[in-house]
Amino acid sequence: MDRMEEVVLQSQLSVGVLSDTEGHLKLMNIADATHELAASLAERGMCFLGVIGLSGSEVKCAFNTEFSPSELVALHQAFAGLVDRAVSDVEENLKSADWLQRLYQLPDLREN
Repeated sequence: MDRMEEVVLQSQLSVGVLSDTEGHLKLMNIADATHELAASLAERGMCFLGVIGLSGSEVKCAFNTEFSPSELVALHQAFAGLVDRAVSDVEENLKSADWLQRLYQLPDLREN
């Protein structure tokens, strides 16, 4: 198993780091990756540069290229934003689940 696979498999959330032909970096959730998406990204000139993952409270990275310190900071800030949104989504889902659980605990006052 190579380092990138290790990061992805050990992480609760992992993203692929992609670059377009102009060098703009993009993060893509690995969970959303499909062969069709990979082919589409390749057709658009996007190339895969590595992965960033969150394993517990530790951020792990594996890249096949060197990044400048400012690029690494930007990647980690973008990843932190994705983690924040993912946590917010989970919290929202938990609130919805809690609301539904309370709803189903109400007595059924309909006449049969």
